[in-house]
Amino acid sequence: MFLELRKYRIFPGKMDQYVKWMEEVIIPEQTALGVGIVGSFVGQDEGEEEDVYVWIRRWDTQAQFDAFNSTYYYTDQWRNERRPMVDAMNDLDRAVVTFLEPTASSSIQ
Repeated sequence: MFLELRKYRIFPGKMDQYVKWMEEVIIPEQTALGVGIVGSFVGQDEGEEEDVYVWIRRWDTQAQFDAFNSTYYYTDQWRNERRPMVDAMNDLDRAVVTFLEPTASSSIQ
């Protein structure tokens, strides 16, 4: 099992719209496809004024991760509907993706 922490810089004035879209469209859609969504968060980095959106996905195996990524992001729905929404609200050039493995004492296993 591993976690994928995804941190995005959201364009000014777009956070409420982005969170609504994530919580009403993307998270339910990915959950229905077997992706474990551990959490969804908003905030700011210390000393910064820009809005950040963070979400954490849980994967049981590398094979599950690979299979999801090799299909989901290549669908017409992603290319024609989802990706344009992402591009309109999310500064993807500044996205940070971190893969994590829980330590023995972590409450997430």
